[in-house]
Formats: sequence, C-alpha cells, structure tokens
Amino acid sequence: GGSNAHGVFNGESSPSMNHVTATARDGANTYGVRNNWSSSPSIRNSTLTGATSSIYNRDVSTARVADTVLAGGVAVAGDGLACTGAYTADFVELNDSCDAPRSKSPTGVVWVATDDTGDYPTLSAALASITDNGASKPYVIKIAPGTYTETSPVVLKDYVDVEGSGQGVTTITCDCRSTYAGSSGATVTAVNITAEIRDLTIVNDVGAWDEEDSISIALHTGLVSNGSVSITDVTATATGGQWKNYGVYNGATDYAASSPSMNNVTATAYDTDAGCGRCGKSDNYGVANEDGSSPSMNNVTATGTGGRTGYGVYNRKSSPLIRNSSMTGTTNSIYQFSSTALVADTVLDGAVTVQDGVSTVAGLTCVGVYTAEFAALDTTCM
Repeated sequence: GGSNAHGVFNGESSPSMNHVTATARDGANTYGVRNNWSSSPSIRNSTLTGATSSIYNRDVSTARVADTVLAGGVAVAGDGLACTGAYTADFVELNDSCDAPRSKSPTGVVWVATDDTGDYPTLSAALASITDNGASKPYVIKIAPGTYTETSPVVLKDYVDVEGSGQGVTTITCDCRSTYAGSSGATVTAVNITAEIRDLTIVNDVGAWDEEDSISIALHTGLVSNGSVSITDVTATATGGQWKNYGVYNGATDYAASSPSMNNVTATAYDTDAGCGRCGKSDNYGVANEDGSSPSMNNVTATGTGGRTGYGVYNRKSSPLIRNSSMTGTTNSIYQFSSTALVADTVLDGAVTVQDGVSTVAGLTCVGVYTAEFAALDTTCM
C-alpha cells in the first residue's frame, strides 16, 4: 500500500498502444500510464485508470492520445499531451491536452469564466486567443458573472464583440495607471475598430498613488468613426488618478478624433479626497470628448465629482450629440472649449461654461434641457 502502482510504465520508450486497458490500484500513488525519461507513446482506443493520474508524463515525456477513456485522476501533461477524442468515464469530452473538459462554445463564441467552465479565465486571454477575426469572421466573447482583474489595459479587437452578464454582474477591473491621457492608462481601450462592448461594468481604481501626474481611465476610444464602436449598457468608473480621472475618454493625446455610439452608459469619475499626498487635487471627467470627437450619446449618465474640478461632460474641439441624458459636475455639467454640441431632453446638474477657442466659435444648441431643480434652460442651455 505504500508503493507506486502503474498499469503501464514507459521508460525511454515510445510504444504504440492500441486497445490497451491499463489499470493501477492499491498503491500510495496509482497511474494508469506513466511515462518517464523522454518517453513518447501513441495511445489509441484504450482505457487508462489510476486514482492519482490516468496518464502521467514526466522527465521530458510526451504522448499522443486518441479515442481513449481516461478514468481516474487528472492527466499530467509534462512536456506535452496531444489528445483527440479523449473522454472521462462519465463521457465528458476532454480538451486537446486532456486536462479539462472541452469547451462547448459554438464557432465564433468564446466564453470567459472565473471557474473552469469557460474557455479562458480573463477577457485579455480570450482576446489573445482570437487571431483570424475580420468582417467575414466576427466573434463574440461572452463573460460569465464575476469580477475579473486585469494587470494591463485590455485592447479590444476588430469585429470581436464583448458581452458581459449585466452591469454590476460582470466587472472588468484594473489598476491601470499612466502618466498621460491615452490607451495605456485605461482598463479597456478600443482603437480604430468595429465592435460592440455591452452589458458589463468597467473599473479603473489605481488606489493610493502619490505620483503627481497619474491618470486613471475606465474606457478609452480612439480613431473610431461613425459609431463603428458601440458602447451599450455599460458602467465605466475611474478613480485614484492624482492628476486626472476619466469614466469614458474619446480621443486622447495619442489618438485623433473618436466618435463611438454610446447608449445606456453610466460614466463616473471621482476623487477619493483622502489617503495620499495629492488626493483631492485631481480633475475628474464623467465623459471627455477631445480632438474632433463626435460621439452619439443617448441615455448617458455622466458624473465628475471631487478633487480640484469635476465635469459631467467635457468637450474640447468636439461636437457630440446628446439626448435623454443626465450630466452632473461639481465644476460644470457641460464644459465647452472650441466645441459645438446638440443637447436634447437632458438634465444638467451644475454650471455650464462655453468658451471660444482660437478659431472656432463654441456653442450649445439645446432643446428640452433643464436643471436638477426642473428649471427649464434656454436654447443655449443657459
């Protein structure tokens, strides 16, 4: 009972095993097939049973397994297991390395989950697995409920939609700090692509960081034209940046104009006001549109609070179209610099500032716009 037991032991061997029933029992460790010392068997139409491992590779061993039952402990791949048609005693099909169930996702659908039921454990890993995406071969990545922590910005891909299980149900979070406003400081970024991101929450919380120029961005878009990126049913929250925080940033210093379609979006940026040397001194933007950006914003709640300044929507040389929305800012609900904007059926909670640029007359055209106190504003939102 104290020894190791092996149904088949291969040492420096490469046998062809067909219709082999290999069973090990009554040992401290039991292996259906154990491959040692650079062994590389080919196994077909067989049954391998061992409580410790149905098949165990070590010492630079590999194996090819086809149409075989692995009845017992998890397979240990060593330097490689190549499996086709392998399955458990309960008729669960195994993946290409025999160490987990094969995904049941249909073609073009990739699942992300925090447990072993998905194809990948994070959004970034799922995106990295997709290499043949295009207009004729679109994908959708579906994300199960849970919180997924990324270690660097997640860069979305062309013709790959991302779908969570609901706002507050699926959350993508990152401590993605940067010292300039652009994609490197964003939890999720979409640049020059066609795609949709929907039904999830995105958070960038850089925590207490005393770097004077630190920036936090939840969702960034760049070089998006004519609504080719759709942001639907998304909550985007940024905090912790000691210089700037952005819920959604369209444009940015490293990319030109960006004009996504934003529908049912909650974009929030705030300063914690405590906990570090520069807390309470940041600029906070619910939504920032810069460098010629012209997003369509429908049912958007944009909030910027705390810190040195807070803007619901900040427009710089941009021309958004805003409908059925709510803008809140401790400094400005809407701030316009060398910009134009069309605003309809929208609540503005905070001052409105319109500032002329060098060569472009700034302006607001407003219909059905009112304050948080239900006071109607005129056709220039004043």
